[in-house]
Amino acid sequence: MIGFRELLLLNNDGKIIWRTGPWNGRKFSGVPGMKAVSIMQFEFEENSEEIIYSFEMLNASLYSRVVMNSSGIAQRFVWAETTKTWNVFWSFPDDYCDKFNECGPFGFCDANTAPMCNCMTPGFAPKNKQAWDFRDGSDGCVRNRSSKLDCGSDGFLPLKNMKLPESSKAFVDQTKNLSECGEICKKKCSCAAYANMDVTEGGSGCLIWEMDLVDMRRYADSEDGGQDLYVRVAASDLGESPMTKSSKNSSGSNNKVVKLVGITIGASVVLIFLIILFHLMRKKLQRLKKLESDIPAPEKRVKDFTLKDGVVVPNKRDYYGETKTDELELPLFDFMTLVMATNNFSNSSKLGQGGFGCVYKGTLKEGEVVAVKRLSRISDQGIEELKNEVQLIAKLQHRNLVRVLGCCIEAEEKLLVYEFMENKSLDMFLFDKEKNVTQLENQTRDHMWDCSRDSLSSSRFKI
Repeated sequence: MIGFRELLLLNNDGKIIWRTGPWNGRKFSGVPGMKAVSIMQFEFEENSEEIIYSFEMLNASLYSRVVMNSSGIAQRFVWAETTKTWNVFWSFPDDYCDKFNECGPFGFCDANTAPMCNCMTPGFAPKNKQAWDFRDGSDGCVRNRSSKLDCGSDGFLPLKNMKLPESSKAFVDQTKNLSECGEICKKKCSCAAYANMDVTEGGSGCLIWEMDLVDMRRYADSEDGGQDLYVRVAASDLGESPMTKSSKNSSGSNNKVVKLVGITIGASVVLIFLIILFHLMRKKLQRLKKLESDIPAPEKRVKDFTLKDGVVVPNKRDYYGETKTDELELPLFDFMTLVMATNNFSNSSKLGQGGFGCVYKGTLKEGEVVAVKRLSRISDQGIEELKNEVQLIAKLQHRNLVRVLGCCIEAEEKLLVYEFMENKSLDMFLFDKEKNVTQLENQTRDHMWDCSRDSLSSSRFKI
């Protein structure tokens, strides 16, 4: 079917002065005064023989009439019983944008912008730039030369709250939905725009324009008038444009609600995570405090060693008393790490005991098995002896010698961490009569002598 249902106001020459815009199932898209009211109901009926537009007063005691005055302005009046006067319900043409085709082809009028005439998208520009600058937009807009249409790749830009273009020659199909309407328009290279015929119940019907789009207007709010219009544009012009801002504004409230819900959920998850983390950290600190309860408070700081980048460095003093350092590649262990590794220096972890203290078997967090020598607090071995032992073993690096892995000096605690030896030390073989006889033959003894000599000759520490 060609042509669609809308009312026209003509002058004596038969020229259109104003039009209502197509009926969209609720109202004429170009008559803001027809938005839902509690005093009257509008109806539009059509069949093969006639088209009827009517209204019904919901209160029988109220009266309304539509007239055209001598100036060519159509007006609806409602009788006010209290004041005994006729009040103007709506009046058209009402402003500059109501005048027919004031902004020309592919231009639209917006009473909230200056100038009021606008081109639809970045793909269009004023046809007569000079006249446009003088606020005469009657020549309308044309497509930019750079915005060449390609039927296969063109897209459609949704324009919100639009009074639909003049539709006397528009193609109408009441059986198609909006998606099907878009497919039809895309396949028709001559199709300039499409829209829903009826916006009620999710939308239905199809309106397609294959000519210049004229007499369009944009309203600030969908309640004032207008509906969605999908305009064909080149693929390069499908980016953001001023026309799409109204679309974003119309969905802004929904986006704000979604963002608010997302922020609330995210904040709740973070808060729960922090509470759980705080609870776990508090329990861990309680366990550490319990382990530290048996450790006396530090009385003085040990100054014979310093910690540099996680490495223990023995101090030296020059002639003037200034401190110099020789860096040794020897990590410094935390005391609590060794407490946990040796099960709080339990008897079950004890490997042996000497004059300077006890040696314990320990397992570090990474699973490495070590031997921990804990110097006795009443031992004669002081910090100087400990320093000498650290320097000597750290420099005597040999595959047949036990390696020192690190040390710990905290308050009165002095500990050395050694490589763990599965077969224990050499003295077990030298002084145990049974092992001495059964395992230390002359050939073995000669081999041990050679290894000792090689270790001294290959050591970095010269004796």
